[in-house]
Amino acid sequence: MSPCSCRAAGARPARVRRRRPAHLILRGENHPDTLHLLTLARQSGVPVTTQADLPYLAVATIAGGAE
Repeated sequence: MSPCSCRAAGARPARVRRRRPAHLILRGENHPDTLHLLTLARQSGVPVTTQADLPYLAVATIAGGAE
């Protein structure tokens, strides 16, 4: 099955809009499942906070405003 088989013939793919996170909160900075998020946040200048009692491995808040 090709990746495009679910669309009607000739249909254009939907445009994906990515939103910039305003802040990234991690349970820990060294967890292997979230290292990619930490790397991306640091490259993009997104503030990162660690919170040991976070019930999730990672939470990102999304910046508001018009695009």
